[in-house]
Amino acid sequence: MRKICQKAFKDTSNRWCMPEKPLDLIHGTLDKQIAVQLKDGREIVGVLKGYDLDFNLTIDRAVIHGETDKKGLGKIVLRHNNVSSVKPL
Repeated sequence: MRKICQKAFKDTSNRWCMPEKPLDLIHGTLDKQIAVQLKDGREIVGVLKGYDLDFNLTIDRAVIHGETDKKGLGKIVLRHNNVSSVKPL
């Protein structure tokens, strides 16, 4: 198992610890529920089914949460330039 840390340093056993890369974190959430914060402030919750190196996301069972309502979208492809942040749920 890879050790996660904030910056490169030697741990107590004198091994180098490197930070986890963003795509490694995304890969670990495949087939799991995620929340994607969009640049316009809305949030999409769904199951991450795939991604590419440009950070485009394929999300299944997507639901978009606006300020006052939510709407089911089904399976969507979310373009990378709309994404502000991604977090596993």
